Amino acid sequence: MRALNDQSQLKVVAENPAPPVQVALPPVAAPPSLQSEQKPSSCLKNVFNAPDRGEDYTILQAVFSIDMLILFIVITCGAEIFGLKYRSTLINVGGAARHIGAYLLNVKVAGNLYDAEALKQLEALGRFRKAGEDLTCEGVNCYKLAFIIMAAVALFGSLVSIILVIRTRKFYRGDIHKKFREAAESDVAAQVARCH
Repeated sequence: MRALNDQSQLKVVAENPAPPVQVALPPVAAPPSLQSEQKPSSCLKNVFNAPDRGEDYTILQAVFSIDMLILFIVITCGAEIFGLKYRSTLINVGGAARHIGAYLLNVKVAGNLYDAEALKQLEALGRFRKAGEDLTCEGVNCYKLAFIIMAAVALFGSLVSIILVIRTRKFYRGDIHKKFREAAESDVAAQVARCH
């Protein structure tokens, strides 16, 4: 107690405080009710004007976009490389493959890896998961391995596509409808022979 009451050891330092910093605030916009009412633009006015990358498209902009045209061409023409006889089957197999791939990569790969990393983080804090408790993962490690796996799958898909292009290049350089014309000509010849 004596040391606290001893004024001889007490040293007082006074500093000049820095002057207050003045920050210029941007002007506050008037509430919407006070602003002049603007007429909403027609949805047909900007159908062919794509928004900036990262901005949302309207439904009509998406339908008439270059990206949708590319998807339409790929889906329409993509199955022909295996032949026209089973085209509808191939289109349906392709459609099912998209959904199966999305399920496997999103749920089984990314979901399970996210949960495993979240459990590691929870245990590092000395806590354990209670039944029904949501898992929360923070940081880049949550999706790091899932991203690497999905990138590898995409690269594999690209390599398979390149191999498919190389394998079918010779066929598409030739007359791809020759077989069908020859079959039609032989059918006509057989019908003419039966009539005579």
